Amino acid sequence: MHRNKQGMVPVLLWLFAMGIVVRMTIFVRQRSSSEFTEVDTNALVEIVLVGLTAAVLLFAPRARSVWKVLWRTSGGLLVAYYVLCAATALWSPLPDYSLFRAVETLSQYVAVVVALSYCASFEAAEKRVLAVSVVAVVLGLISTLQMAGFAVSLDALHTNSYTASAAVLCCYCAGELAAARGKRGRMLRLFGLAGLAAVVAGTSSASIIATLCGGLVGFTMSRRYGVLLSALAVFAMVTAYMLAGDVIEGIVFPGKTDQQIRTMTGRTQLWEAYAEEIKENPLLGKGFGVGPRLSTFRYTTNAHNSIFAVLLSAGAVGMAVAAAGGLKLWREVRYCMRVRRPGGAGCAAAMTAAVVNSMGLPIIGESWMVPSLVVACVLGLHLLFVLTGAPSDAAPVHQAAEAGTTQDHDKPGTVHHGH
Repeated sequence: MHRNKQGMVPVLLWLFAMGIVVRMTIFVRQRSSSEFTEVDTNALVEIVLVGLTAAVLLFAPRARSVWKVLWRTSGGLLVAYYVLCAATALWSPLPDYSLFRAVETLSQYVAVVVALSYCASFEAAEKRVLAVSVVAVVLGLISTLQMAGFAVSLDALHTNSYTASAAVLCCYCAGELAAARGKRGRMLRLFGLAGLAAVVAGTSSASIIATLCGGLVGFTMSRRYGVLLSALAVFAMVTAYMLAGDVIEGIVFPGKTDQQIRTMTGRTQLWEAYAEEIKENPLLGKGFGVGPRLSTFRYTTNAHNSIFAVLLSAGAVGMAVAAAGGLKLWREVRYCMRVRRPGGAGCAAAMTAAVVNSMGLPIIGESWMVPSLVVACVLGLHLLFVLTGAPSDAAPVHQAAEAGTTQDHDKPGTVHHGH
């Protein structure tokens, strides 16, 4: 009976997480900027799903052991950042809104990590991550088509939302393909091509650039002569741009005018306005998630850049916590690549794509979005199965934490499995 109850925990967590994604895609709301704080039926459903997620996490048998792992890794600083974001409700002009968005984002990150901890091996967790990522891409694609009246065209497919999910998915697969064989290799090729097709169809310049950067990192880290080959690839791209710059710009910036390229489709004007608004409270920010929505320059649903999103939400203090987390994650990724961990190159490539894409759409550091689910999946895979070096036939990381762990001074913030 106890085992059956435990088996329901990941099912419920995935169900609630996907429910929120469905709410944000299939049941996306279109209303005026003055009504964004109103609690309508869709908002109430989202609030209930967040509450149910928090309730399951509170009583989940493995949540405590996963927390132990998080606090020893970059995940601990991610938690600290969103706790700080929740605290910004104390000075936010919309305290209820800031508090809910911070709790929602933190609960979803933790829920994904706890749900993944129930996977019996790295291979099982990887399959789950890829499957969830594809579902997120498909739901985002349906949402985009729905907004365009299901008219299939390049203009109708254009977005920077589902393409962000697709870029992370594509780059993970690209990073792992070199070491993959047999059924796993075929699976990675299939999912990778699906992600690449979505990036191409979405024609988002941010996602195209993110895919190129992430793919280059994955290529570099997954091959014996990756650095040399990557340097040659960069040289070839630079040469191609010098010889056929218009063609390259047409590929990377499809349908963009010179003015749109220079201003990043109006983003630079937004950022200039945000820079002035950050000065109002540079230390602690204006409150989580409210800056772009209450901007005197223009109402937007997000800051279109993770750096501005963090500074607007939690100021220099929040940026210091976020930067510390990013630095620790980088040390973890370097360690995983040094010891050639399965999944290491893929996670490095995927995280690179996520960070680069966040310079145009803040899928990291701001409120929970559909692509954030894909980022959370990759982060959970990295923390629980790649960083700990869990082999295929080993107990998953939650059992290591429950059995007792020791600190490895060569392994940044990671834990050993108990024997």
